[in-house]
Amino acid sequence: TVATAGLRFDKGLKASFQQDSWLHLRGGVGYRRASGDRSQVANLAFANSSTTFAVEGAPIADNAVVAELGLSAWLTPRQQLELGYSGQYGSESRDHSANVRWSVRF
Repeated sequence: TVATAGLRFDKGLKASFQQDSWLHLRGGVGYRRASGDRSQVANLAFANSSTTFAVEGAPIADNAVVAELGLSAWLTPRQQLELGYSGQYGSESRDHSANVRWSVRF
């Protein structure tokens, strides 16, 4: 079980002479708690097979602070460019990611 509590925001940035904002600043911060069975190894087998194999994954932190920050810009009325960062900070682990997305509406 993973539960997250926190705050998010989205602020449109515009000049005083503009009606609509073409640039948005987004972000959030929260606290994540993991509980229950968080084993890193799962022993699996295919149907009708007695042979098992193990799948191992990265550990999940018991408690972590999560943060995200992004910038979204409308390049034209139909094209949007988004840049983002998200991170998870635990006592024994760190997880960082960045993304870029270009969207076209048609």
